[in-house]
Amino acid sequence: MKGWKFKKPNEIVEEDIVSNDSNSQSVKIKITKTLLNLNDFNIFSGQNEVKENTVLGSYGIGIIAEDPSNNLLGLQKGDRVYIESKKPCNDCYNCNTNNKDKCFSPL
Repeated sequence: MKGWKFKKPNEIVEEDIVSNDSNSQSVKIKITKTLLNLNDFNIFSGQNEVKENTVLGSYGIGIIAEDPSNNLLGLQKGDRVYIESKKPCNDCYNCNTNNKDKCFSPL
């Protein structure tokens, strides 16, 4: 699979990404749209420091590519899904003021 990786401020490169996160609750999704937010822009412009090769794109829209092996959510191959890249920490200021979409926890 391919993804946009941050190299240095104002430089991103499309590269192959190896997925090594496979478990009974994993689902393969073909990403059709990637949504960027202000945090992604700040990473790109150098305002937020992150490690080289960080994959940009905080949210995604896609299609389930394979039938899930452990179908806990009733998903099927071909279903359209929306993906958030992180889980709120439930401990920072934003989480505690009902703004979990602005959580300070690392990506």
